[in-house]
Amino acid sequence: MTTAASRFALSCLLLFMSAGIAAGPAASDTVNPPKLSRETSPGGIAYLRIDIAGAASVAIEVAWTDGTAAHPDANQDIPTVGCRLIIAGGAEGYPAGATGEQMNDLGAYGTLTENTGEVTGWLAVPRGNLDKAVALVNAHLRAPLLGTNWFNRIRAAVAAENRETHAQPAAQVHDALRVAYFGAGPVRRAMIGEAPETTMAMTLEDVIAWHGTVFTRNPTQVVVAGGLDSAEAGKVVDGLFAGLPDRNAAPIAIPTSGSQLPRRILFHSPDAKTSRLIIAGPLPPLNAGLRPEDEIILDALANKGGVLFTAARTDLHAAYDLSWTEEFPTLDVRYFRIEAEIETAKLAAAETALRQSYAQFYAQASPLRLEEAKARFLRDLRQKESDPAGAASQAFFALTTLRQPTMLSDPDGFLADITQDSVAQRLHEDFPSPSQLTVIAISPDAHALPGACVITAPEQAVNCR
Repeated sequence: MTTAASRFALSCLLLFMSAGIAAGPAASDTVNPPKLSRETSPGGIAYLRIDIAGAASVAIEVAWTDGTAAHPDANQDIPTVGCRLIIAGGAEGYPAGATGEQMNDLGAYGTLTENTGEVTGWLAVPRGNLDKAVALVNAHLRAPLLGTNWFNRIRAAVAAENRETHAQPAAQVHDALRVAYFGAGPVRRAMIGEAPETTMAMTLEDVIAWHGTVFTRNPTQVVVAGGLDSAEAGKVVDGLFAGLPDRNAAPIAIPTSGSQLPRRILFHSPDAKTSRLIIAGPLPPLNAGLRPEDEIILDALANKGGVLFTAARTDLHAAYDLSWTEEFPTLDVRYFRIEAEIETAKLAAAETALRQSYAQFYAQASPLRLEEAKARFLRDLRQKESDPAGAASQAFFALTTLRQPTMLSDPDGFLADITQDSVAQRLHEDFPSPSQLTVIAISPDAHALPGACVITAPEQAVNCR
């Protein structure tokens, strides 16, 4: 199961480290700005090197293309089970079930994560243990054991997690919004997880075939951060992918159905303890590029002190919380959702208040505290750039999601282009107008949102117009 927002991926979050480890390798004390360069390893693999002088650790992030969600008939839990099995199931020269302890001994940590359309790998390790960590990771990528017993255990665990997730009201209303926006097909199933019986129908052969298709020595993106020179970084890159198939992945189109037309939906869930209200709207997709103005606008709307937060929490006293999230499960579909837990008796009034506040904000186009937001962004960037783990993550996001490499090479210039006028232009040209918003709520009261399309299962949302 996968969900994506600001590059977030919650499925298959397999920590190489043991559960008790709270932090990774220590950050460097250096104050020298990092140096970025695009390079090619001796083996011909392109990567971005971030040279952080004096760094005591090295961080690496990698992405491969995964076409599972492009196939409607494919079991969308194969990548989830596959990621876990690669790590927990052992590899050539490494026994099953021991990876966490081995990484712990090296002071290292990492993940292997399935997003819709890609698999990302992450590794952070003290420089002195880099060779051992690279050998361990390479073995698990190149020659995982993929044994039957561990496969059965992991498949059953994923099925149980899906069963629990599907029963949660918050997950149900998020699922209904996804169905409305991009249909009930493979993308939606990848994000919420398959029905437990579908997960259990998966075979080990399915996972073996998936592994052979996804993991190659030609990832779509590789970032190496730390105090490594070109020769050292190139050796690490070649070592990570040694023995993997030499095959370039073709771009994969992931189809969706549904639409982002405005809707007004009430998910009736008699078992829900409270009501939850979501205001959602389409945004420019990833293939059109993201802009930092988007985060500034959403912060001004929904963060503490934002106009919607004030309307729901302070003025109406109706909300227990309020937050915003972006989701972009494919390159072609992206939207935001602003949601709050609401007293059921105040659900309709809260909808009216949030709609009115959004309309006023949209008309005035004057997000507050722009300079404060830019200063905070720059401060966070500077703090991360001296830490290999933070620098690799920031670079990966800038290159693969934000698609703004100047954020790394010239952050001051990058921020200088963000003005009140650019924020207002982004709001009016690319954010939904008030009439284009979708409202969806889940409530134990079927009449809590008069006039809404009432559904009792997420799949029914596609029929609401």
